Amino acid sequence: MEAERILQEAFGCEVEIATPYNYPLALDKGGFAVIVIDASLLADGQGEAARRIENAGAMIVFTTLDAELKAVPGFEGFAIIQKPFREGQLVRAIEEAIALN
Repeated sequence: MEAERILQEAFGCEVEIATPYNYPLALDKGGFAVIVIDASLLADGQGEAARRIENAGAMIVFTTLDAELKAVPGFEGFAIIQKPFREGQLVRAIEEAIALN
């Protein structure tokens, strides 16, 4: 996955990729500094998803195809980057999230 390659090259960190079907298990495992997640996973009343993300205690960077999306309800102030994103956009968003933590 492109995001995985970008993060490994930029930060030399361990990256775990989860799908919309298995991400709850990954979040429950914990130990994340930053979570990069598609904002659509929190759309349409996905309260359980929001609770899991909040409980993970990590900084969050949202990705989206919605050019009009400026904030995710309940997660105002977290970074949002448009897909497809450029390598530098993702790296900057992660650096800013880490600096806020």
